[in-house]
Amino acid sequence: MAGHSLAMEKGKAGERYILGGENASFQKFFQTIREVTSVSYQLYQLPIWLMMAFAKIQRWRANTFGKPPLITPPFVRRYLYNWVLSTEKAERTLGYQPTALKTGIRKTVDWLEENKNLVSLEH
Repeated sequence: MAGHSLAMEKGKAGERYILGGENASFQKFFQTIREVTSVSYQLYQLPIWLMMAFAKIQRWRANTFGKPPLITPPFVRRYLYNWVLSTEKAERTLGYQPTALKTGIRKTVDWLEENKNLVSLEH
């Protein structure tokens, strides 16, 4: 939220600013979630071709039966790239200070706990 406020106050019209934080692999992201929540789910690494096949079956199921897919082909394609981004421009021009990954996950988990009556994972 602070980054968006800084962009409105100090940003130039038409410019883009990356308001993220540290770059983390899926492994590191889920490991950090495990550390913060003390809940351990196994993260399985599957071949992309298998994930894509499953995603296509899910898309067919969604189109045929109207049930939301668990995963989609565009989501699987994200695994093909290393999405390293930099907040350097936002830090330099806006004074943006990224939140550490562990701190951000902790704040998110705390907010979800405090607002569980507002948040539902069911459709």
